[in-house]
Amino acid sequence: MPETQTEHVSAKVHLGRVIRRIRKDHRLNQNELANRMGIPRDTLGRFERGDRVPRPTEWVQLHTALQPTHSEHLELHEHILTVLIGTPAV
Repeated sequence: MPETQTEHVSAKVHLGRVIRRIRKDHRLNQNELANRMGIPRDTLGRFERGDRVPRPTEWVQLHTALQPTHSEHLELHEHILTVLIGTPAV
C-alpha cells in the first residue's frame, strides 16, 4: 500500500526531532552545529522542523559535525531510511 503524504511528513518531522535532540545532547546550539557543518543556521532549522531532509553531502556534514555515538548513528540512519523509503527499518 503506498504511503500517504501525511505519513511522509510525519517521518520527516520525527527525523528533525531526532536531529534536534542529538544536537542538544551534544550541548550545541543551532549556530554552533550549522557553523561546524558549513551551512546556514536556517537550513539546519529546516532540517530540525522536518521542512527539509538533508542532502547526502549535508548528511555527511551532519555526522562529521555531531560525531554521534554508535546508538545515535543507528537512530539517525533508521529515521533517514524511514523518510527515504517510507517504511520503518527493522
